[in-house]
Amino acid sequence: MSNLTLQKRDYNFFSMELDNKESSRKKRIRFFILLFLYIALIAGAYYLSDRTISTTQNKIDDLDAYLASEEVTAQRQQVTEKQREIQNLHQFDLSLQAFNQHLESISIIGTEYIGQINSAVPQGLYFENISMDAQMLQIQGIAPSRQIIAEYLNNIQALGLFQDVHISDITTVTTSDETSENNEITYTFAMSCQLKDVMEQ
Repeated sequence: MSNLTLQKRDYNFFSMELDNKESSRKKRIRFFILLFLYIALIAGAYYLSDRTISTTQNKIDDLDAYLASEEVTAQRQQVTEKQREIQNLHQFDLSLQAFNQHLESISIIGTEYIGQINSAVPQGLYFENISMDAQMLQIQGIAPSRQIIAEYLNNIQALGLFQDVHISDITTVTTSDETSENNEITYTFAMSCQLKDVMEQ
């Protein structure tokens, strides 16, 4: 026998298979752990989402109930009425502004203006009626002759206050005197004067 002593070794021919089983078992454990975590995350996200939706819906319901309350309805009606009043006031303000501009554009006929018209009256001519609107001055009068009426027409035109002066009617009027055989003849007339730079619209 040799001096070398042979060491005895034990060989386990099933060790590789046992290692593979152990590794497979650890992989399965890791897979189930990851699957559990994934399911837990999904469930947590769903729960949080459901809670958020539920909370939001509760807030919406509370807000709807508040908006449908009598207090809010009354306030809403007051706001609507105030808006209507503001709109009416705005329209009234526009009307007032337009009326004010109209008034500012009107030259008021004063005593000086009337005095100029009277200063053009020749002797013997008298007024029976004077009427005036925003555009026209109308005079009805009486005169002893047609010449005096024509003189008054020229005098009015010479004032430069009117765009157009027109005599629309001259009528002969005969008055009889019972104590005398002579009949007095007079003439009535109607004159229209279109105003210039006065009472314009």
